[in-house]
Amino acid sequence: MPLLLVACGGVDNEGGKDAEFKSISLCADSVAINEVLAPYSCKVVDGSVLLVSENTSKALFHYRLPDWTFLDTMFARGEGPEDVGFPIFMDTDEHSVWLTDIMRGNTSRLSIKEGRVNVDTVYSQNITGVRIMVDAAMMGDRYTLERRSSGGDWNNIDKIYPDYLYVTDVTDGSIKDSMTVYSYNEIESSTNENGQTSLLARIRNAPATAICGNKVLLYYPWMDFVQTFTVNDGHIEDYREIGQHRTFEEVLAMDWKEIYENRRKYCDIIACDDKYIYLRVSEYEIESSTNEEGEKTINEIPHRLYVDVCDWELKPIVRYDLDKVSARECVVDIYNNKIYAWNSDLDFENVYIYSYNLK
Repeated sequence: MPLLLVACGGVDNEGGKDAEFKSISLCADSVAINEVLAPYSCKVVDGSVLLVSENTSKALFHYRLPDWTFLDTMFARGEGPEDVGFPIFMDTDEHSVWLTDIMRGNTSRLSIKEGRVNVDTVYSQNITGVRIMVDAAMMGDRYTLERRSSGGDWNNIDKIYPDYLYVTDVTDGSIKDSMTVYSYNEIESSTNENGQTSLLARIRNAPATAICGNKVLLYYPWMDFVQTFTVNDGHIEDYREIGQHRTFEEVLAMDWKEIYENRRKYCDIIACDDKYIYLRVSEYEIESSTNEEGEKTINEIPHRLYVDVCDWELKPIVRYDLDKVSARECVVDIYNNKIYAWNSDLDFENVYIYSYNLK
C-alpha cells in the first residue's frame, strides 16, 4: 500500500521549517524493458535490482545495475510447496534482502552471489500475517519491526484502532518490545442500493520508515513529527522525538479530510544510509470532469517529481528535480549514485535513469 505523505523541509524541536532545499534539475536517460511486467515491490541491493511482478508465471525478476541488464527469474506462482502467492520485500538496510509471502506465511532471506539470487534462510512462520493494515521491516537477521493495529475485528464497524510498533523475534515469533505510534485505523461501513454492506479501513497519519543498521526513523509528514530510536538485542533504546509533540487524542481530533485534500503531495522514504535519507515526492493538481452519465470523476494530474535528500534529523541537504513527472515509482541506487523511475501505468515499458553527485 503506498504511503500518502508530504515532503519535509526539515523539522526542528518546535516543529518549524528550516531553510529551503537547494534544488538541482536532472534529466533522464531511458532504458527499454523487454519483459511485460507490473512490478509492485522492488529492492535495490549490491549492484542489482529485484522486482516482484503481478500476473506473471515467475514472481521475481533480477536485473544488473546501472544498465538494467535482465539476468534471471525465480519463484513460480502456483499451489506447489515451492511456489509463492503474494510476496513483497520487507523494509531493510541497503545490503539485506528479505521477502515475505503474506499469503503463504513464508519469509526468506535472499543474497546475490556471482550474479545469481540465492535463498539463504526460510522461516515458515508468518511474520507479517494477514492482518489489517500491516507494515513490517527487518532489523538484522533476527528481529522484525511490525506496525500493526490493536484491533482488526471487521465485525466492529465505525471503530478506531490505534497502531503499535512491535519488535518480534523471527525465530520463534515472540514479542521482545513495543511502543505506541501516532497512526490508527478507522473502519467504516456503507450499504448499497441492494442492501449489501461493505467495509473500508482507512489509515490515518501513517509514518514513513528509514532503517540503517540498528537505527530507525519514523516520519509523520502530516504533522511534521519524527520518532527516532535504536533496536539493540530486541529492545527499543535511545528514543527521541523531533517536532511538536501531540497526544494520541490530539491526533484523532485533527481534520484529516481537509489535510488530505489540501496537501496535494505523495511522499515516501525510498532509501537511506548512515548519513542521508532519501524521500520521493510527487506533487499533483486536481482535475474534475463529468462523463455522459453525469457522474463526476476526480483525476490527479502530476506536475512535479523530486527526490529530497535529508540528514537523520530531516534537515534539508539537496533536492533533485526529475523531468519525468508522470513516473509513479522511484528508487535510489546509492552504490552507483543513480535514481531510477518508471510509470507503473505503462506496463513498465521504460526505466528513467538519473545520475546525481552527492558530496
